Amino acid sequence: MNEVRILASLNDKHIISYKEAFYSEEEQSLCIVMEYAGGGDIREKIKSQKRQGKHLSEPTIWKYLRQLVKGLNTLHTNGILHRDIKCANIFLKED
Repeated sequence: MNEVRILASLNDKHIISYKEAFYSEEEQSLCIVMEYAGGGDIREKIKSQKRQGKHLSEPTIWKYLRQLVKGLNTLHTNGILHRDIKCANIFLKED
């Protein structure tokens, strides 16, 4: 529930937004509904590029890094430490 409260309190274009949360009796778990990330995640993007024999361009890498740091800055400004930064947790919008 703490994660839900934290997500609900954040409003930044560099952080996937929280929509709602509910408890599933059937699954016996808390479900968190987030903004749709139509571009997938960076891990899948890298894997896709690798399958095609390509690499992400340096300008694209810098663009992603700038946006990641802006999102982290928002978290840190709000006293939140992200403890699981990895490519699979960095989501991309379609644009």
